[in-house]
Amino acid sequence: LRSHKFDFGAARLGKIPTGLAPVALAFSPDGRWLYSTCEIASPKWGWPKALSRENGGSQKVPEGAIVVIDVAKAKVAAGDSVIARLPAGGSPVRLALSADGGRLSVTARNSNAVLVFDTTKFTTDPGHARLTSVPVGAAPVPIALVNEGKIAVVGNSNRFGSNADKPSTLTIIDTANIDKGSSAVIGTIPAGAFPREFCLFPDGQTLLLANFLSDSLQVMDVSRLPRPQ
Repeated sequence: LRSHKFDFGAARLGKIPTGLAPVALAFSPDGRWLYSTCEIASPKWGWPKALSRENGGSQKVPEGAIVVIDVAKAKVAAGDSVIARLPAGGSPVRLALSADGGRLSVTARNSNAVLVFDTTKFTTDPGHARLTSVPVGAAPVPIALVNEGKIAVVGNSNRFGSNADKPSTLTIIDTANIDKGSSAVIGTIPAGAFPREFCLFPDGQTLLLANFLSDSLQVMDVSRLPRPQ
């Protein structure tokens, strides 16, 4: 086979600045915006250090953030493409966007909660974009919207617990009542150790979960999950 040399430097268009430990990526339905997360705000932003570190210690850290990026600008001027940064609790790590793009849910691992945002306010009124916080289990990581977005399934990783290698749980949330906080939780079901990532089958009827510390994939029938009453 003939070898080829590639100029990877020429392929890179630029670098979009974020805070510490960027993780999730999600495009708005119209492709105009890219949403990302970072677990801890950049020191350059000057956000207050109000949270304890997840892995212990007395040092305080600021909230993490949702970073809103202008997609078109990212292609030509990546360094200037960030248009908003919104506080998103402790260590936001996964995103779930509603089908119409109006609601963005984020698992805040260091807050043991799912935060829900109104994306229409990201650029016009970011200070009021956060709608609510729903308490879930310890250190939530994956989140998936199923049943046409009526249910959110959240994996409680318990990543920093003393028994992190033991089976954990999934929290089921009624998205229609998301503004009611803890009352939106309609059930809890078992999971393996460290539930980490969801994948919904194309037919929308089967949900896969990667249990990182159980060396397994959990297969679930969406129709048998707890339903809103």
